[in-house]
Amino acid sequence: MTSIINIKEVRAKIAYHEAQINTLKQLLEVGELLEGKQAKAGRSAAKGKSAGAGRKRKGKRGAVTASILALLENSSRPLSPGEIKKSLEEQGVVKKGAATVYSMLLQMTRRGVIKKVSGPDGAGYATGAGGKKKK
Repeated sequence: MTSIINIKEVRAKIAYHEAQINTLKQLLEVGELLEGKQAKAGRSAAKGKSAGAGRKRKGKRGAVTASILALLENSSRPLSPGEIKKSLEEQGVVKKGAATVYSMLLQMTRRGVIKKVSGPDGAGYATGAGGKKKK
């Protein structure tokens, strides 16, 4: 008996959408983290104190990692390190001139979370799916 529903296709679509939901959850966490930082900075400024007075504040590595993953997941092609860094600077995840992005890309590549791929435009980074959008 032939089924009207392709079970493998349905399972694949569920897996795809679950991955998209996880990416959106990570983006939400990053957004909430950034909003929390901005709120703290605003409260400190209102009291006349600087946030982290006397020492430099480091960004949360989890926020950088999640942002990099979200960028690569939503990209239709591999992204160069410069493109990733510029996008994260524009989003306010990292400060301009920070080398955090490059070190995080190396660590994520070593762990197998992302892949470094070569192309006609040079090296770029992509998720395990090769930077291609899934249908």
